[in-house]
Amino acid sequence: TFVVYLIVSILIGYLTRVALPGAAPFAKVFQVAGTAGILAYSFSFIPNAVWFGSYKRTIVASFLDGIFFGLVTGAIFAWRWPH
Repeated sequence: TFVVYLIVSILIGYLTRVALPGAAPFAKVFQVAGTAGILAYSFSFIPNAVWFGSYKRTIVASFLDGIFFGLVTGAIFAWRWPH
């Protein structure tokens, strides 16, 4: 799990650097990195959950966890991004 999160974070950092090549305000970095994080953490598991018949409650809980992790990732990138 740690390796997956590390790779996802590297790719989020790459995407954010491409979208915002220089210094940027906190809100803009949070917007780009948070959106990428939500996409990565909330939507990646859905095909397997549907295919293997996960409970709807599990799918919703995992989706909400993904939103939380995406927002935390966006906040950390925005906090550490040069201003």
